[in-house]
Amino acid sequence: MKPQVTLFLLRVFVTTMLSRAHIILSHMKQSTRNRNDLRARLFTDMSPTSHENVETIFDFELPEGRCIGVRLNELNEEQILQNWSDPDHFVRSSLHPDEVEFSIENSIAFRRSFLVGRLAMRASLQDQRHKPCLKDRHGRPTLPEGYVGSISHKGSVGVALSRNSDIMTVGVDIERLLPRKRSVAKRILTKEERNGLGSLEVVDISADQEVMLRFSLKEAIYKAVHPIINHYVGFQEAEVTPFKNGT
Repeated sequence: MKPQVTLFLLRVFVTTMLSRAHIILSHMKQSTRNRNDLRARLFTDMSPTSHENVETIFDFELPEGRCIGVRLNELNEEQILQNWSDPDHFVRSSLHPDEVEFSIENSIAFRRSFLVGRLAMRASLQDQRHKPCLKDRHGRPTLPEGYVGSISHKGSVGVALSRNSDIMTVGVDIERLLPRKRSVAKRILTKEERNGLGSLEVVDISADQEVMLRFSLKEAIYKAVHPIINHYVGFQEAEVTPFKNGT
């Protein structure tokens, strides 16, 4: 039996986040993104749903783009994450060759997160001929020209959100709910946000879950604004007020 995992999934895009949540950011700057034709590169690809080692756990068509979550088969995880040099290994037909080379010499943990994130992004883009999705100097995923996107991963689960770049940027975050010995509220929430805890009209949400919800919102916002401001934003520099229903 597969373990039950509770996950928060948050997505936000910069053109609407200022009107949908109360946000305070320091040193906001404007930037533009050039839109160029997609330069396609043909290579063999495989949908995550077509292999026994990976399953698609959700597929949402959202206003912000297509959001897909994938999960590795935990029973086969050791086999999945090793021996990538084998030309018959399924990653060789699932990832771009440059993606394999980028991650093959890294740790098992790195390969796990990289694999699930890229499989999710490949499915989200719905284009089997795009360039490799690597990382830029900020750690953000590199995408085909004309697209924006964001990746999040926790353990064997990866999530990707992408769309064409008629908007400036998007952000997505996914978090695993685990029992915590100590609350992280004071570190990640402002005093005003801590005072607002307990105000959601969501049935059976615990204090830890509400803190993680706000944490996940901030992570998604950070990913959305970083391409614009290109510098670190601390947890205390942004205030987020969810709607009463938790969105």
